[in-house]
Amino acid sequence: MERVENFANRISRRVFAIDTADYALEGISKENRGLLGPFVVQTLNERISKHLEFERRHPLDIRRYYRRLKY
Repeated sequence: MERVENFANRISRRVFAIDTADYALEGISKENRGLLGPFVVQTLNERISKHLEFERRHPLDIRRYYRRLKY
């Protein structure tokens, strides 16, 4: 994770990292947190995506560049 975050910080001015350890997950044992982490991240990503769609007035199911320009 550190390598990914370091790379992202090199190529972008604004990086936001999500760490499931920052969320309480009350009632979930430490042994099961690792199993539920991907669901927490998915839920957060969906909420952030909906917010970005609204703020940027651009639905994320419409691709701006993917398969439209050569990389």
